[in-house]
Amino acid sequence: DVVRDANFTGLGVNTMYYHQLALGYKRQVSKTLALGLRAKFLIGVANVATTSSKVVLTTAQKSNYLDLEYEYIVKTNLPLQVGVNNEGYVDEVDFSNFDDESVNSILKKYVFLTGNYGAALDFGFSKDINSSLTAFGSIEDLGFISWRKNASKFALYDEDSVKFEGIKISSLNFDNFSNDLNMDSLVANFEEINYEAGSYKTFLPTKVYAGLRYRVAKRISFGALARFEFLPHKINP
Repeated sequence: DVVRDANFTGLGVNTMYYHQLALGYKRQVSKTLALGLRAKFLIGVANVATTSSKVVLTTAQKSNYLDLEYEYIVKTNLPLQVGVNNEGYVDEVDFSNFDDESVNSILKKYVFLTGNYGAALDFGFSKDINSSLTAFGSIEDLGFISWRKNASKFALYDEDSVKFEGIKISSLNFDNFSNDLNMDSLVANFEEINYEAGSYKTFLPTKVYAGLRYRVAKRISFGALARFEFLPHKINP
């Protein structure tokens, strides 16, 4: 028999919406070298960040169950109203009611004067190696946003061993099929979502560029560019 494990680690949502005010400066350091710098003030509007994403299904030979390991944490600043039960777990989640607020009030609180601020830097260079060849590079969005207003954390932890023991079929009576699934314990664990209010910080997806440009004629050039984007759980080349 072939044993196959399934690893879903890294699955999640990371998105942010923000405004920025930027001020830049460029200087020709020498005849062949130019440097640039841009400073940015960030105003965070909306964010959903999966800060931990571990979901692993493990199987074993001659076994009738699957082991499920997980640790899943999502942080957000969306205007939510969260209810918890007597055990401290999330009972319900609803969006805040804006009916009693004016449009100007909503724009100030949730779009401009959000209380979620950050900073970032961009810098780069251009270097003429000779009359035909130029090297250039830059780093963009090296910074962060601190989310303070309406900041929430939802977490699902693997505190106990979770096993799916499969389907027990004693007969071909499909009326009892849902009972045979025996998934009550598995579903119960996923209902135990922890909630915590508190500020958090997210880093911008930093981009790194590097390239070469070769001039073959007065008005004709060929170039090559490499780009890398640094995301929370991976690097995109």
